[in-house]
Amino acid sequence: MGILKNSKIHNSHETLSSFMKANNFYSELEAKNLKFSLWRLFMDPFLEFFIRYIYKKGFLDGKEGFILAYMMSVYKLTVWTKAWEKTQ
Repeated sequence: MGILKNSKIHNSHETLSSFMKANNFYSELEAKNLKFSLWRLFMDPFLEFFIRYIYKKGFLDGKEGFILAYMMSVYKLTVWTKAWEKTQ
């Protein structure tokens, strides 16, 4: 086993469509194990954006960093909306 000398670029999705398709699949799995929380519905998306864009310095990646932080906050919103949907 070796040690990387440079950063590894990880491009798991080439298009927004493939990213959204994966998010839909994984949000469904994640929501199955959750009990709905109105507090988390509002806080998780905000915290996800803050952590990715500010704490992990996504702003240094320009518009791509903003878009990823935003899309991942939408993912969290989707998870909690699906958890709510299970209660209906």
